[in-house]
Amino acid sequence: MRGEIEEADAVIHVGDHGPRRFYDELLAHCKKLYSVRGNNDTMDVPFEIILELEGVKIAVIHSDKARNNRENYLLYHFADDNPNLIIFGHTHRPHWVEIGNQTILNPGSPTLNRGVGYDTFVILTVDRGTFHIEFKKVALK
Repeated sequence: MRGEIEEADAVIHVGDHGPRRFYDELLAHCKKLYSVRGNNDTMDVPFEIILELEGVKIAVIHSDKARNNRENYLLYHFADDNPNLIIFGHTHRPHWVEIGNQTILNPGSPTLNRGVGYDTFVILTVDRGTFHIEFKKVALK
């Protein structure tokens, strides 16, 4: 996974970085880091961000405030921003659903999955207003 981090044009992290040293190491090894604060983080990063990459509007949030229906929460929370893609964390479980013209995505966790039996991350390829999602499993140690 370190190779993917170093090769990527950008890394998007949805919070719960773990120890501060992990966040610092991530900063040192990636070209550009977009990161939000999780409910277990102390570093000074925003709770949510909206960014545009290659014509794709992306909302990033940890989503620990969501209760009951997380998808509805995310769609409502970002309704005024109208992102093409909403990337969220908190559950540590991979999730991908398309609702209307929006995609909701949780890349899972590359280090601490919850109940799925494997760790995951996503390679997101963005090009001229389109994007492609590829889930990757991380071998458990």
